[in-house]
Amino acid sequence: ARRQLAADRPMAETKLRAVYDALDARNPRQAIKHCNALLAKAPYPLVKALKALALERTGKHVEAAALAREAAESQLADEATLSTLCIVWRAQGRVEEATAAYASALQRRPDSEELAIQLFCCHMRARAYAPAQLLALKLYKGFPGAEAPLYLSWAVTALLLQADALAPLVQGGGPAGTLPPASVAAASEEAKKEVGAEAKRTEGAGQDTEADAEAKKKADAVQRVKLLQLAVAMMGREEVRGEGDLQLRLSALRRLGDVGSALCMIEQHGGLFCTPIERIRARAQLLESDRRWPDAQAAHRDVLIGQAADDWAAWLGFVRAAIQGGGAAALGEVQALMQQVR
Repeated sequence: ARRQLAADRPMAETKLRAVYDALDARNPRQAIKHCNALLAKAPYPLVKALKALALERTGKHVEAAALAREAAESQLADEATLSTLCIVWRAQGRVEEATAAYASALQRRPDSEELAIQLFCCHMRARAYAPAQLLALKLYKGFPGAEAPLYLSWAVTALLLQADALAPLVQGGGPAGTLPPASVAAASEEAKKEVGAEAKRTEGAGQDTEADAEAKKKADAVQRVKLLQLAVAMMGREEVRGEGDLQLRLSALRRLGDVGSALCMIEQHGGLFCTPIERIRARAQLLESDRRWPDAQAAHRDVLIGQAADDWAAWLGFVRAAIQGGGAAALGEVQALMQQVR
């Protein structure tokens, strides 16, 4: 089959243009005819993938899925074939098929950077963040070029998403929130002790669903802290190169509850924000999350005065901080600021 494919390559490339033209013209039936003519010569995996795509567009979903699986299992399937098959699988909601195909292809070609990237994307679409993080770290270590910092940021993002998946079970936290204000180290040790105590209390007590759920909650709290600490440590391997890097680091520190380090990072790398207002806004949000109401109120005021008087989020932040920190005087402070920015 490989020799036949090589011998027929010039003719196949000409015929493939006709297949692509038919698909671009939204004429899948004509594309199927061209594919059938090519497949009569040799079992081209790419042609099978294109035929599967054409079948999908004619509504023949079962036939398309079967042919896509056949093309993916071919030892000759290349990146163009897999990318075409991904269109079919995405239309059918078969993320697991794409993941399996790229994993198999990467096993055959473990040095392929492009295949590893596509497999990472498949893991992320499937919300399989743990294997995605490991693969991104493998990319970072295995391809130390210009893209290495990007791969590291992918690994950190996957870690944060793993932590976010545990956030609903952690008291005081949310998917984008911070941990409770107690120090992270103390929280970790306390959670570990409670997990151990809970395990002893429930030992031999049979199936105690409520106790098991509470123990799992504590264990998830410990695991979330570990993931966030790993994310912060991992980011320290590279310099802060742009606003995206800075925002990612701030996001990790905010989730970890380390507002002090986040504020220091803003002071050191604040020039990376696209505008000075963005830097002040980020600082205001951090101060508010740390319940430093007077400082948060002043920062929100700076946002509103600094050519962003119509920033509704800043107004809400200013009012929240004024109410939390000013009590009865809050209304007067809000009215005074409204007069100032008018």
